[in-house]
Amino acid sequence: SHTMSSSYQAILRQSRFSGKLNFSNRNLHELPQDLIHINSLSFGEKFWELVPLNTLDLAHNQLTHLSQDFSSNHMDLRILFLMYNSISEASIFYELPQNLSVLKMDHNQLSGELELPNESHVNWRKTLQQLSLANNKRITAVHRLDSMHNLQVLDLSGNQFTELKDEFFDGLNKLTHLNLSANHLERLPLSIGSLQMLVELDVSKNKLRNIDQEHLCGMHRLAFLNARENLLKRVCFHENNRSLAKIFFGFNHIDVFPENIEHLPALTELEVNDNRLDEIPYEITAMNVLRRLNLNNNDLNDLPPQLGTMKQLTVLTLQGNPLRRIKRSVLEQGTIQLKEYLCKLIPKSETSRSEQLQDAIDYCLDDARYTGKLVLANKKLDQFPSVALSFPSLTVLDVSGNSIPELPADTFMQLESLVVLNVSQNQLKSIPAEIFSLQSLKELYCARNNLRELPLLPSSVEILDASGNVGLHMPSEMSALVSLREAHLAFNKWDRFPIEVVQQCKNLEVLDLDSNLIRVVPAEQLLEYGRKLRYLILSNNNIKQLLPTLGGMTWLERLELQGNPLKTIRHSIIASGTGEILRYLQQLMPTNGVGDGRQSQNAHESHAAEPPTELDEEIDQLEYKIQHDQYMSSAQEYAYKKQLAVLKAKRMRLRRAAQQKQKR
Repeated sequence: SHTMSSSYQAILRQSRFSGKLNFSNRNLHELPQDLIHINSLSFGEKFWELVPLNTLDLAHNQLTHLSQDFSSNHMDLRILFLMYNSISEASIFYELPQNLSVLKMDHNQLSGELELPNESHVNWRKTLQQLSLANNKRITAVHRLDSMHNLQVLDLSGNQFTELKDEFFDGLNKLTHLNLSANHLERLPLSIGSLQMLVELDVSKNKLRNIDQEHLCGMHRLAFLNARENLLKRVCFHENNRSLAKIFFGFNHIDVFPENIEHLPALTELEVNDNRLDEIPYEITAMNVLRRLNLNNNDLNDLPPQLGTMKQLTVLTLQGNPLRRIKRSVLEQGTIQLKEYLCKLIPKSETSRSEQLQDAIDYCLDDARYTGKLVLANKKLDQFPSVALSFPSLTVLDVSGNSIPELPADTFMQLESLVVLNVSQNQLKSIPAEIFSLQSLKELYCARNNLRELPLLPSSVEILDASGNVGLHMPSEMSALVSLREAHLAFNKWDRFPIEVVQQCKNLEVLDLDSNLIRVVPAEQLLEYGRKLRYLILSNNNIKQLLPTLGGMTWLERLELQGNPLKTIRHSIIASGTGEILRYLQQLMPTNGVGDGRQSQNAHESHAAEPPTELDEEIDQLEYKIQHDQYMSSAQEYAYKKQLAVLKAKRMRLRRAAQQKQKR
């Protein structure tokens, strides 16, 4: 009675070779026997040709249970989706495959206090890494979560939890993502403070009144905290929370600025809008990487003028506050103008500039002790800070934007853990050969100095920026840089293309030669050696022509040629983007070794029939925004991708219409 139709049988057969089966939205009330025994061999099948089922999607059905035989017949199943079914009994946890890694049971009908099986009954407690029971609406408690030692992601949002026992999270030592949002919690359990691996915590839309140090004390890696829409009045951070980068406390009852927040050196985004704050502490100005600060709809009547000195702060919103010293017209002009206005309010009798600078350096040094990152950029240093050598475990050292004339050779002998080194915008004439000893170094930034040559670099380097060194000799030996992915060599006044870089760095993806004096592009050699190149930046050089051979580099994602005196390619083609440039060059390529003049003419006619370049520019802008906007919400990303699909479809229709018109 459960034999599947021919189309279902085809899906089942396909899954036996892929190991993945999608049976979502099939209106199933119980599992078909063919699915339960899918791993059994049929006549003529060879076991070495089949792949055991490892991923099964049963979402959006009417299932109330699985089967007693399901577990024993699916020992290799790792991922199981049961969202949007009619599961209401906890007995289903005894029917689950024994080696599950991912289990999603969102939007079912589970209710009351769930009692999970113990280890003597099920093995999946040892293997499960992701568990989601979100939006079951009526779950009030979950017992025996403890000792699930491999659990990394836990989602209990959208239920009826009013309280979690203090030992609730005991044993969940590998938990990295925890979602408790949209419940009725009035306090957090003490054991939550022991989650040392936790990276993201969402407790929004509850009834929490306080978040204290005891709740956060063990969270060394916590980077994201969302506590919007609670009843919070007090928040106090712990000194261990130095990895926190984004905090959202909007729509609460906070009347005192979160305590110890100045000790969060990694914080880039802070949202405390729609609260009851009447004062912003001066200490907030010590947060030197803060980029976004939302203070909308509080009770602020003044601001510390030192907010204007926060260089990284690019978004500061203050609407809905009864500010007295700041006119509405200033607020409406934007963050840059507001910061300039605040700087004018700083009293001239304040601490001298040198003392302020020393305070800033002391803060950076204190920060380095905990983060392993020493950032002394733009501190007016006239020599290398020897104090950096007292931090042998440093992973990041940034002394850019100073006036340092040389680097001590012993610098690199003592900083063996260095991963990122930024010495850009100084007065360096050389880099010591001892840099080769930094075998962990991945990123080296030495732009805008007076370098004459580059030393032999460690093979671990992935990003090199040596732009803006006008007297820099072209590197001849780079074969050791087997890991190099990006080479930024702009503004060096080279009159020859450094093809050696492409030949020797086999994994090079980005080559930036902007604003040099290059005249000839070695297309044949690029085609042969540049198989992994994705970005080739040649704008603002002296290139007058390109060989059509370059059109064979179809793998290029971006080819920039603006600002060259090119005579063989029209400006409109260059402005249309990489795809159009490559297509045009391909049309100019000779057939059977003999050039065809008519091809060039057809190329111009074909391009003339293309859709407007504004459409391509709009598509490029959207694609760039989707890939690079780190503050974009999921809803915004979805909307942009939808808009992008519409624009691409429009461009395709226009091109087809143009091709049909050309044929006529």
